[in-house]
This record gives sequence, structure tokens and C-alpha cells, in this order.
Amino acid sequence: MYTKNLSFSDGTSREMSFEDVLFQFKPLLKSVLRKTNNKFIFNKVEEEDFFQELSVELWKAYEKYDPSYDTCFSTYLYYRLQKGVRDATYSKFSKKNQGIEISMDAPLGNVDIKFEDIFSTPDVSIDNLLGNDLSKIIQSNIEPHEEEMLKTLIFRKHFSIKQYAEKYGITRQAANQRAVKLRNKLKRLVNEQYFGQN
Repeated sequence: MYTKNLSFSDGTSREMSFEDVLFQFKPLLKSVLRKTNNKFIFNKVEEEDFFQELSVELWKAYEKYDPSYDTCFSTYLYYRLQKGVRDATYSKFSKKNQGIEISMDAPLGNVDIKFEDIFSTPDVSIDNLLGNDLSKIIQSNIEPHEEEMLKTLIFRKHFSIKQYAEKYGITRQAANQRAVKLRNKLKRLVNEQYFGQN
């Protein structure tokens, strides 16, 4: 079994196989993927795919690590895992998780009817989706700059987080953070002012 000498932050070094390294750092990989996925509302990366991506980076770190650089393995691994996070969140895995789009023009079976024919034209006004009282509470408590994000949260099929990010020239991660912030604010508003709970 192939082993490699790895230095650690406590000043020790050990001969370890990749299996040993994977066993030792598996909890770290799981923690990194969960913390990253918690930042996203939509398009979370499937844990199995994400773990596989991080495991590949762990392997690359193990293979390329050189203790003569006077850097402990965990420090070197940290930078490799950052790359794994970037690759996973902006790669085919997150695209795969955006969901399957169904064309409204697609015929339904052998019948001469289209998918769109079974739906009436949707009323996408906020008032139609929310009760009047709830709508008034929300509209009186959100700032003008939050209105666009509210539309994104409600009508995400028509105006996605990605489109919001592109419109405002920010990253998808920053747009997701704004969405989380607004969603938390809305939860608090609804609990306090609509349901009367603190």
C-alpha cells in the first residue's frame, strides 16, 4: 500500500495511505459541503456529487503535497478544498440540480393539446398570491431595493436567482445571500405581524 509522509499543525508527521487520509478528513469534507450548501436556497449541489468532488481534491492534495515546503497538510488541503467548492457550485453539478424544464409547447400524450392549454394565464401580481392583509404587511415593510428580490422568491420560474445576479452585476452566491436575508426578514414579519407571535 502506497503511503506518504504528511506534516501536521501540531508539529508531528506521519506516514499515511490515502485511505487513512480519507478516513481522517471525511468529517471535514462533509462539514465543508454542508456549510456551502446552506448558503444556497436554490440549486444546492447533491451531497453525493459534492462529496465526490471534494474527495477528488483531497486526493490531489495528497498526491501533490510536499512536506519540504514547510506547510502542514491541512493548510495545503484547505486551498484545494476551496477549489473543489468553486468547481462543485459553478459546474455541471449545480446546473444539473436546477431542475428539469418542461416545455409549455410539449404535447400531452397522443392528444392534440399542449401542456400550456391546461393552465389559464397566471396572474403574477403579488396581491393575487397573498391575502390582502398579508400583502399589506409585506409591502409596507420591505424596502424598494428588496422588491425585485421578493419577485425572485415568488416567481423563481420567471425570474431566477441567476437572472437577478446578472441584472445587478453580482455573483450568484451574493444573490443567494440576499435571498436568505429577505426570506428570514419575511418569516419574522409574518410571525410577528400576521400571526402575532414573537
